[in-house]
Amino acid sequence: MVRWLRMFLTERTGQVRYDGALSNKKILPQGLPQGAVSSPMLFLIYINGLADIIPEDMEAALFADDASFWCSDTDLNNANSRVQECMTRVAEWSKAKKMNINVEKSEITFFSNDPHEAKWKPNVHALEKEVPYNPNPKFLGVHLDRTLSFANHVKYVTDKVKSRNRMLASLSTKQWGWKKRPMKRVFTTMQRSVMDYAAAAWQPWLSKSQFQKLETAQNSALRIITGQYSSTPVEALRLETGIDSYATTSKRHTAKAYEKARRLEDNHPRSETLNSKVGPHRTKRRGSWRLEAESISRSLPLANLPREPFPDAVQKPWTSSNCFEEWTTKIELKEVQQPPQPNPTAGPFSCYNNRTPWDAPAQNNDPDAGNPSFITEAAIQTIDGHAAPIPLSTIPRSFVDFLRLEKRTLEKRTLTYSIAVVKV
Repeated sequence: MVRWLRMFLTERTGQVRYDGALSNKKILPQGLPQGAVSSPMLFLIYINGLADIIPEDMEAALFADDASFWCSDTDLNNANSRVQECMTRVAEWSKAKKMNINVEKSEITFFSNDPHEAKWKPNVHALEKEVPYNPNPKFLGVHLDRTLSFANHVKYVTDKVKSRNRMLASLSTKQWGWKKRPMKRVFTTMQRSVMDYAAAAWQPWLSKSQFQKLETAQNSALRIITGQYSSTPVEALRLETGIDSYATTSKRHTAKAYEKARRLEDNHPRSETLNSKVGPHRTKRRGSWRLEAESISRSLPLANLPREPFPDAVQKPWTSSNCFEEWTTKIELKEVQQPPQPNPTAGPFSCYNNRTPWDAPAQNNDPDAGNPSFITEAAIQTIDGHAAPIPLSTIPRSFVDFLRLEKRTLEKRTLTYSIAVVKV
């Protein structure tokens, strides 16, 4: 594996194609090939040590190539100094890792309910450049603001839903319009997916006026689906479409996130958020995910029953599973003699003109030396007894030798590979 990764990462070259012409090759001394399956995992391993250099009084969150750092303090200037120290460490770490921080695309902001601090701006530098201040940053698809009212995100969501409602209206014409069921599917896919994204994280914080904007956006879509008049009560629209009010949907998302957090391990970030100690809520007019979820949970009849923990999301490689035990794979090779053709079309592994590097010379008086075998067809015997034929391109005999050694264990069943081998 180590040697394979070394060959994957070294001696890479790149070219530019323009108007049918290729430039000279240039060696790529660093970086990962974009689009490769292994590239994201290798990058995460490379930056895994970033969290270790963060000061203990700072919090950090890493997602792919995005990193966020924050702290809480009663004094804004103290918080600014702590963030500056953290940013300095990150800049030094990036130099040691030969990675450049894009300061222009980085952002800094702060959150406070105090109206006297509305005009204050943090001042943080990285690589001798000032980090831009954004009062309304977008983090993982959610627009934030200083007071965490999420008014900007509500406007973003409702504008997007209204824009897609026009698409829904174009599908509901009287002459050839769609029926309710497919239009309901379009609404669930295009509109509700936008409204439900990270719902438990920001919707419990909304004021009544902001939440009503979400209800209005959904009701507009329901009128298009049903074709009812604008004076039709919204209860009739929900009954005809079978769609709950969005207040009910939002509470359902909040309760699901709360119950999931109670069932996760103690070191899981969502469980830590639920069980962390916080002071009294500073804003009485607005709630939070924890307060809203606890209120919903207490109203349920099964609230006081013990929760069964979730099983591990990933099967540990050193443990066995009931679904994957003691499978065996048997390979049956059927050899067929075939004389060589004058104009062969055996494919990229043909032995007539060019020998492939894996077609080794004769050893120990091998009678088949210089006359390799090729697989032309194969059939896989499935568990239920059905044979699935698989046409294959010509493959060197060395691959057949590899198949002879292949063994797998899964659930005490046998998979039989029936392979026809043509000797030329």
